[in-house]
Amino acid sequence: MLIYIVVFTLVAGFTVFGLLFLVLLPMFIFPIPTQLVQYSIPISLILGFIVVMRISWDRISNSIRTLWMMDSVMWELRWIEHDLRRLYGI
Repeated sequence: MLIYIVVFTLVAGFTVFGLLFLVLLPMFIFPIPTQLVQYSIPISLILGFIVVMRISWDRISNSIRTLWMMDSVMWELRWIEHDLRRLYGI
C-alpha cells in the first residue's frame, strides 16, 4: 500500500508540476522570482499526495480495517490457546 501511495503521489505530483509549469510558461519570458520555481515542486508533490489520498482513501481504509480484524482474530486465538493450556495443564 505504501508503494502504491508513493508511486502515485510522484506521478500526480509531477503531473501537477507539469501543469504549473505550463501555466507559468509565459512568465518565463520575463524574469521570474526564484522562490516561485523553488517552491513549485514541493507544492505540486503535496497537491499530488492530496489528490492520491482523496482518490484511494476507501481502499486504504478497507486495508487498515482488514488488518485490524485479522489482528483481533489473532488475539482471540491466543486467548483461547492460553485458556486451553491453563485448563488442560499443557
